[in-house]
Amino acid sequence: MLDAIKTSLRERMASLVLLLVGAVLVYQGSTLTMGTLASFGPGLFPAIVGAAMMLVALALVTFPDMPKQEEDEEPFAWRQMLFVSLGMIAFALLVRPFGLVPATVALVCLASCGDRSSSPLVAVALSVGLAVLGVLIFIWGLNLPLSIVRW
Repeated sequence: MLDAIKTSLRERMASLVLLLVGAVLVYQGSTLTMGTLASFGPGLFPAIVGAAMMLVALALVTFPDMPKQEEDEEPFAWRQMLFVSLGMIAFALLVRPFGLVPATVALVCLASCGDRSSSPLVAVALSVGLAVLGVLIFIWGLNLPLSIVRW
């Protein structure tokens, strides 16, 4: 009984934090120019994300008795955390001097090292797919001032 009360209190507190963070995002977004859906202003995306966070928080408070999966006490995934973080750092350091494609390949290859079951073939295929998608979306679609490959 006491564990159920602690879990319920913990979930409600987490929902409250999610609600407050969402409210801050909506407030901060509303202080900036919203723009339109065709031409986003700097405040539209944070406001949308904040509103979505608030809706999720309200759903968690409203429907607290949703079925939950059995929680296994697994150790923290240090390997995955390390390699995904290294991949993000490598992307940030490589995107300006070398371009979007090499930075994406480095990100995916490093992040895939965190998964013991990932094969090199899967990492290469995912790298190529994400690099092509990144070029299509960010360089050609959004016209971001990034080079595709710079040597």
